[in-house]
Amino acid sequence: MMRRRSLLVWLTGAWVVTACAGDPVAQDIRPSTTLEGEWLVTAIDDEPVGGTTGAAGPGLTFRAGAEVVRWEPGCAQLMFLYRIDGEDFRADAIRYDIPFDDPIHPPEKFMPPPCAIGWPPGLKEAMEAMSLAHTVAFTGDGNVRIHGDGRSVAASLR
Repeated sequence: MMRRRSLLVWLTGAWVVTACAGDPVAQDIRPSTTLEGEWLVTAIDDEPVGGTTGAAGPGLTFRAGAEVVRWEPGCAQLMFLYRIDGEDFRADAIRYDIPFDDPIHPPEKFMPPPCAIGWPPGLKEAMEAMSLAHTVAFTGDGNVRIHGDGRSVAASLR
């Protein structure tokens, strides 16, 4: 029988338990706290999205940083801020991602030029669903489902 030992160490005013030889190492699995990366929308309200062809093909996509989601195409200039806390998802209102420090274009009077290529099918529905969502579920295979109030968006990391 293997004998397990632990060692208590006084470190900066707090007791810390450290694993010693023979102890199995616990895997630290924490839920993701951001959507960072480029995502391909695969379903809106549990209905597959047309034009979803995978990592190399066209489709409805968004790019996310630690706190901001920007929808593609970039010329649409649509974005929102978001926060993830465990399974809790919150997004602010979708808005135009433009610099408002230009005195020629005050925010209350400026609308960005229309996107010459147009918006991809499903963009409006995906934005609406994400703005109503309050739950996020990440899977180990690079997929996410953001849902709430009867609406949902599923996406795959590209």
